[in-house]
Amino acid sequence: MEQNVEVIGTYAPLLVMAALFYFMLYRPQKKQQARHADMLASLTRGKRVITKGGILGTVYAIKDHTIILEVSEGVNIEISKLMIAGEYLLEDSEPAESDAE
Repeated sequence: MEQNVEVIGTYAPLLVMAALFYFMLYRPQKKQQARHADMLASLTRGKRVITKGGILGTVYAIKDHTIILEVSEGVNIEISKLMIAGEYLLEDSEPAESDAE
């Protein structure tokens, strides 16, 4: 019986560490990856985005693994989809009209 208690006492800290690792690191990372994948899937031509490097642009075209951004009139760059940080919302944009009524 003492041997079972020793085994439990030996592995309990490892199990607690594994649970902490899962809930504090792995699970939030997976949720963030899922949100990023959803955002990339919802991109359409004309949306304003910001890259992880800080480049602002408008989606000009979408390919399998890359996106062509128009960063200035007539200036297009092709970047990896993975480098899109998110949609860029202008601060001075007007609120949605559905709230006006």
